[in-house]
Order: sequence, then C-alpha cells, then structure tokens
Amino acid sequence: MLTNLKKLLPWLKALLGLALLAFVLLWVDWSVALVYLRSADLGWLLLGLVTALLLLVVKVVRSGLLLHLVGVRLAPITVFEAYMVGQALNILLPFRGGEVVRFSILAAAQPERAPESASSIVAEKALGVLGLALLVSILLMTLPAGLAVEAMVRLLPQVGALLLMILGLLLLGFIAWPYLRPVLQRAVGDSVSHMLARADEVVLRWRKLLLSPGRMLPVFMLTALNWLLMWAMNLVLFKAVGIPLGGAAAALVLALLMVGLLPAVSPGNICPFHFFATLALRPFGVPVEQGMAFAILLHAVVTLPTLLIGGVILLLPGRRLRLNDAAND
Repeated sequence: MLTNLKKLLPWLKALLGLALLAFVLLWVDWSVALVYLRSADLGWLLLGLVTALLLLVVKVVRSGLLLHLVGVRLAPITVFEAYMVGQALNILLPFRGGEVVRFSILAAAQPERAPESASSIVAEKALGVLGLALLVSILLMTLPAGLAVEAMVRLLPQVGALLLMILGLLLLGFIAWPYLRPVLQRAVGDSVSHMLARADEVVLRWRKLLLSPGRMLPVFMLTALNWLLMWAMNLVLFKAVGIPLGGAAAALVLALLMVGLLPAVSPGNICPFHFFATLALRPFGVPVEQGMAFAILLHAVVTLPTLLIGGVILLLPGRRLRLNDAAND
C-alpha cells in the first residue's frame, strides 16, 4: 500500500498544482492586478529587497553556526555556496532535492563529519517548525475570535503533525537511542558498527548542546531574527501595494505560506505561493487583485535573489567543478 501511495504522490501533487493554477487564473481580474503592480511604490519595494538580502545573510550565518556547534569546520565560502545552491534548487525543483545537494557539498568538503553536517540541516528544519508553532500560537492569542478560529482550522493540523515529527525525532535521538542501539547492533552485526559509533557521537554531541542553552542561544537569536525579518518583509510589501494592514495580517500571511508550501507541488511554488498569500488576506477584506499584486512582488523578492546568487555560483567555472565533485562523491 505504501508503494502505491508513493507512486500516486507525484500525480496528486501535479493535480493539486494544476487546480491551484486554474483557481488563480479564474479568481483574479488580471487587468486590475496589473494596475496595482504598476502603481507599486518603488522605495518600499527596494526596502523589501534589502530585507530579503539581509534575511539570506542571517540564514547563511545560522547554517555556519550550527555546523560549527557540531564540530564541522568549513570555510565560510563553502557554507555560503552550499546553502545558496541548495536553496536555489529547492526553488526550481518541485521537491526538496536542494537539501540533498547542500548535504553533498558539505560532506565532500569534510567527509569525516558528514553525519554532523546532516544533523545540522535537520536541526535547522526543526528550528523552523518550532518557530512556526510559536508564530501560530501568538496568532491564535492575538487575532479576533472569528479570524482565530479560521486560522486554527487552516494551520493547526499541519503544524501539529510537524511538531509530532520533531518530538518523535527527539524521543528517538535522546531517550530511545540508548535502548535501540544494542538492538540494532545485534540485528546488523559488526558490518555497520562504525556507522552506529558515528551515530552515538552525533547523538551525544546534540544532547550536550541541548543541555547547554548558552551555547545554543546565538542560534535561537538568529532564528528569531529570521522570523522577524520575514514578518517585516510582508509589512514592507503591504506598504508597496497600499495594503493598510499591520502585524497580525503580516503574521497570518507568513504562517499560511509556510504551511501551504510544505507539499512543494510546483517549481518555484509559483501558483501555491500566490494562492496562499492572497487567501491569507481575504479575511481582512483585501481585494483579490491587490492581494495578488502583493503576492507577486513578495514571491519575486523572496526567490529572485536566491536564484541569481545560486545561478552565479553554479555558472562560475571553478565553483562548478567543486560542486560537480561534491555531487559525484
């Protein structure tokens, strides 16, 4: 049954993407949306672009810090290249294959620390889920009753499922691992004992880190700054298209986008991104066309810098050779 589900999943994603495409095309009066786009304030738009670039800097610094905490010592340029290429591929591909490429680059740069590199990427995703859960909690406490119920229906099931996955990871890694490890050793014998020993090291390192909040504090602060910048970017682009809304609406857009884009049903999330950004603004009375103009500008500001930087890295001859070597390894 699981095999059949895996075969059906790409088709289901494709159908969902086509449905969102049809919905977006039929939902919007594009002549009106173009008026909003043409009248967008260039100053606010440039400020949104600056915010997006600053957000990339924060994400790369956090990636490097997580690697450093688990004992991976790499040149900053390698961390930068790995992150930007991975994110660019995440945008282009209708699945999260960019993280595999990112891991390949990191592992090729320091093969003996490959498990630690993988764990840093997992930790980054876990921090994202925890940040999303906190954002949704704040939204539910601050939105008016009617909007809070609507947000709960749309957000809680997915966020709850993600939190359960994170809790399962913590349970497996920090509570159940000492009991599972001997069972695995007996089951697989000595053939992969070195892999189990490396897993022991990674689990022990993360246990020490989580029991030392001071060492993790910079990571938590960068994660908070990451979410604050994403929220601020929404506010700035509200100004660009003349949407007279504040922090609650910007937070709801952010939360619904994060949840809605999880399936990654189309390259660049082109239709899902625009659909969910516009949908989040409907309860606030924003016209669909104005919401679509905001969504188009936000999507461009978020994706184009990453694609351009990642593309330049891939096109530079010396960089391309290094990345090809990483992929082959």
